Amino acid sequence: MLLRTLASTLKNDPRVVGITSTKFIGDVGVALRAYAGFLDSWHGEEALRLLPARILVAELAALGFSHTQAPGQIFVRMQRQEIVLYVANGSVVVHPAFEARYDILADGQAPMRFCHHAELREFPEQDTGDGPVHYGIRFGFVAIEPLRWFIEKLQVSMEFASPANPENTIGDDLRNTETETSVLAKARIGQGRFRTDLLHYWQGRCAVTGVDNPALLRASHIKPWSVSTDTERLDPFNGLLLAVHLDALFDRAFITFQDGGEMHISRRLNEREKTVFGLAEPAGKLLLAVPHLEYMRHHRSRFDADEFGSYTNRTNH
Repeated sequence: MLLRTLASTLKNDPRVVGITSTKFIGDVGVALRAYAGFLDSWHGEEALRLLPARILVAELAALGFSHTQAPGQIFVRMQRQEIVLYVANGSVVVHPAFEARYDILADGQAPMRFCHHAELREFPEQDTGDGPVHYGIRFGFVAIEPLRWFIEKLQVSMEFASPANPENTIGDDLRNTETETSVLAKARIGQGRFRTDLLHYWQGRCAVTGVDNPALLRASHIKPWSVSTDTERLDPFNGLLLAVHLDALFDRAFITFQDGGEMHISRRLNEREKTVFGLAEPAGKLLLAVPHLEYMRHHRSRFDADEFGSYTNRTNH
């Protein structure tokens, strides 16, 4: 409506008439009306194919978001660490401070749209003419994969605005040039996507223990990052989702796994250390897929055969 109003009043604005031709003003008016029509059409087509809210909530929960919704409320509030989102009617609404990074988050898709609603209580207010109301930036998704990718880009934006990076704020643009900052951003996004894929593959649980607290889970590369190709670094089959203590042991070659999923424990760990790290009692056996096996063979090659004692014949749980 704003575009159509602008198109109608443009030709009567003396500030515009005084500096340009009538034909140009007319052409601009036509272009504004055409763009308004495109937006109307885009909104209508999108509404028919957006993922419903229940699927968005379920996927975000699988990615480690907790969620709450009070009786009678439209929006579901979701949070993972510092990230707070609101989900309703197939849309995800984020804090308006992300406006400066919209092009990165939207990946060149539709024009920016805002959502105004009293239930967005943790977001700032904006005066819409009828008084101040909470608002955020609205994103719609037609498939799960773009949603996962979006969440990791959102996480990277939060990390760049964290106290550990005081020179960056959410309102700063990520640089498009190959500077140290942009390279770091790409690396973080790639690592974040790798973690997201592992969270999805292992259903948000440690592959061995079943621990399901996202803060206690790590995305472990089977074939180390330093010797992997770019493709291997992002391949979810080159990874295990492990509780933090197992991640440390796996990364430092204190444990590895047979193709059948049985754990091998290095003789470098004494009995007390095994007890401290929960290796004295049988735990779960990995359920490895065929694409995991070549990576796991590479991991086992890092061990000297004499380093291993007998492995425990563990059962599933």
